[in-house]
Formats: sequence, structure tokens, C-alpha cells
Amino acid sequence: MYKTIIIFFMLNLSYAQTADWENLLELKGVPLWSFSMNSNGLGVAVGMRGNCFLTDNFGKSWTKHYPGTDKMLNFAGFTPDGGILVTGYEGTIVYFDKIGAKFEDRSAEPVYNLKDFIFTDEKNGFMISEKGYMLRTFDGGKVWQVEKVITEYPFLRGIINIGDALYIAADNRDTSVIYKSVDNGKNWEVMSIFPGESIRRIKNFDGVLWISGAGGLLSNSKDGGKNWRWIETKLKEYIIDFHIKGSEVWILATWDKNREILRSKNFGVSWEVFDSTRNCDWPGKMEILGNYIFLIEDYNGKVKKSIIN
Repeated sequence: MYKTIIIFFMLNLSYAQTADWENLLELKGVPLWSFSMNSNGLGVAVGMRGNCFLTDNFGKSWTKHYPGTDKMLNFAGFTPDGGILVTGYEGTIVYFDKIGAKFEDRSAEPVYNLKDFIFTDEKNGFMISEKGYMLRTFDGGKVWQVEKVITEYPFLRGIINIGDALYIAADNRDTSVIYKSVDNGKNWEVMSIFPGESIRRIKNFDGVLWISGAGGLLSNSKDGGKNWRWIETKLKEYIIDFHIKGSEVWILATWDKNREILRSKNFGVSWEVFDSTRNCDWPGKMEILGNYIFLIEDYNGKVKKSIIN
């Protein structure tokens, strides 16, 4: 299916002062790979060698938790009952019901390197692996089983839902696509094809489908992936994370050791550099809660925050 391209106005890029960061956590020689925090201050950071840290006060203090493995942990998020769920290599699925609790092993078969997950209601959830497997739960995340194996574009990058529809960003290295399912993941249709593009992130903001990726790719679709609006960022880096807050668009971009955080206050017409560094040796992830931006990055596992205004 061909996509309609609507080009935004070229940017006027202005520079702001370097952000004033407060370090919340720093680990020597242990990169962090995923970070999530909710509006109640419950947060989780996971990464290499099974490292897992939890906070319940917006990162003021952290507790190290053993997840039952020393394998790479890929993703961390929350379950409908308010618990924390962590995924990783060799089928790792770990659950914590609260800070200080012992982990509960909910792992799948060890052939899957598990990544993102979402819950569509109190009982139903979906999880993707690195190579084509999509798992499903019917009991709020206690038991997971394979629902679908995707073979044409097997490298699954992210999964979201908008209403009753599910979307997966995937690729076969040369071409990225957006899959859509309207029957709870049983059947999938390729809604959009992006030849030569590398999509790495897919999100839902207020019912609008957003994607980002290599070469400054940032785009959205208001009709479920049929037509796309491309936002000019003037970036050559990977946009590895982004956030929409009202009319503000925040993007986190990296390439080699360069890292930029850009902000647009007018939905992508013009941009300013919120923070920039030429010495970032590990890509990160970004969360925005209220008037704060949270960031993980660097080989020495940093979690830090800064005020936004």
C-alpha cells in the first residue's frame, strides 16, 4: 500500500542551554537498556547481566532486585494490577508485585528473546520477541503463550494498540512495515511499507499512530497507517525515542557517541536543542512526566532527570 507524504515546513533549529541534570542512579560498567516510570513514582530500570533496579519515589532512591537470571533484560513496564513486569533473553519474564518483593518467574520457553509488551485490558496482553514470535496472555500476565509467528518481516521492533486494533513495527532489514490486526492478533495485514527505511519505535499518542527511526525519521498517521505525515527533523541520527506532550514534540536521537534531545513547541515547525552531548557511549530511553524529563544512557548505567519549562 502506497503512503501519502505530507512534508512539514523546513525547520528553524535554535539552541538552548545545556540541561541541568540530576543523577538518580549510576552503575559502573553496567549499561541499562530499558526504563519506565508511572505517574505514581513507581519506576524500573533494567539492563545487562540481569541488573534490575526499582524505585517508588520518582528515582530519589533505588533498590536492586534479583530477577533470577544474569541474562540481558530488554524491557520493563507495568501490569494491570499495578505490578512490574520485566522481559529479556531466553524467554525471561519476571514479575514483582511491589518494591522489596521477591521475583515471580513467569518465563516462556527459552527460545525467545522477549521485548515489548502491552495490555489492552485487565486480562489481555501481547508481547513480541526479536524474531517473529508474538505471545499472548489471557490472565493479566501470569501465563504467556505463542499466538502468532511472523515470518515475512520477522524483526519485531514494537507493539501498540489503538482501540481494538493492534499495530506492530517490523522489518526484514531492507524494508520496514507496519502490521495491523483487528482480531486480537490472530491475523495480521501489512498496512504500510517503507522500502529502505529502518523503523525502531512505534507509539500511540491520543489515538494517533507515531513511528521513528534512522536518518531522523519521524512520522504519524491518523487513519491507522494508510497515510503518513512526515515531520522534517534535519537529523541524520537514529531517533530512538520520542514523546508528545500537547503541542510539544520531544525527540531523543543518537549516532556513534553523539546524542541530541530536541523539543518543538509548535508540533514540528521549528525546533530547539534541549540538551546535546558528544560523549554518549550507550543509547538511552526517555520518559516525560509532568515538568520532568527522565533519561537513561551511558555505559555506566545512568538514570537522570531534568526540569522542563
